[in-house]
Amino acid sequence: MSSRPTSLWSWRVAQVRENFDAAFAMPAAVHREFTRVLLVTVAGEACAVPMDECSLVRRATGVTRLPSGNPSFRGLTTVGGAALPVYDLAQRLGMPQGGARPEWLLVSAGRSRVAFAVDAIDGYAEADEHLSDGVTRSVVTVAGGTRRLVALAAIVEAIEHESRRE
Repeated sequence: MSSRPTSLWSWRVAQVRENFDAAFAMPAAVHREFTRVLLVTVAGEACAVPMDECSLVRRATGVTRLPSGNPSFRGLTTVGGAALPVYDLAQRLGMPQGGARPEWLLVSAGRSRVAFAVDAIDGYAEADEHLSDGVTRSVVTVAGGTRRLVALAAIVEAIEHESRRE
């Protein structure tokens, strides 16, 4: 048995009841999910790539051009001793060519690693995700405006599907 005075228990019960009732009187908390994104420029357009879909960012040097019937295929590069295909992200997204030579490579995360050439790296942000309706038509809101959200994983999957058909 407890040796606490009854008045302390009465006070504690009243405090718990008050906190319980107050919790229901407050408006529900708004849960917002944020996505960490790499801010990039592709063919002059501001885009965002989810950080969890990108394993490496590096300068677009050391790309060996190879002949191919695929206009988005730029060649091969090596990363950590492994040869990776390099694709022009602007062409994969159906964007018009800007004329500027891509300066950066984004290497996809996951089982199949593919490098994608982009014009510029603009920074990093936590984006408030919304309007997700497809691989390349999703947008995210970041400080300073809205950016097209590019799902590298879906593009890698499309490349794998194309290569199986050939």
